[in-house]
Amino acid sequence: MATSTATRVAARSNLAFRPLSAVAGVEITGIDLALPLGPANRAAVLAAFLAHHVLVFRDQHLSADQQAAFTRQFGELEDHVIRLRDGKPPPLVHVVSNLDAHGQPTA
Repeated sequence: MATSTATRVAARSNLAFRPLSAVAGVEITGIDLALPLGPANRAAVLAAFLAHHVLVFRDQHLSADQQAAFTRQFGELEDHVIRLRDGKPPPLVHVVSNLDAHGQPTA
């Protein structure tokens, strides 16, 4: 019987950590953040965050819902207290960038 993506759990076997500096940051590879973390992966990612303060997961292509789902595995998310001009809350996940539509830094 095939296992759907929604019910699969990321396996720990390929998890690897590469410190990015002596001060902070670690790159974590060998994990698909679109899948729910198993207990061992969750513990390893949390330990890496507590030890290195900044986590880098390269080449993850997550929707806003998938990113929020990944984050919820570590605790409840808080909505922002502001409201948009139309009175609605802002999206839970949003992009903050200094790049223009062509990928160039803005002044």
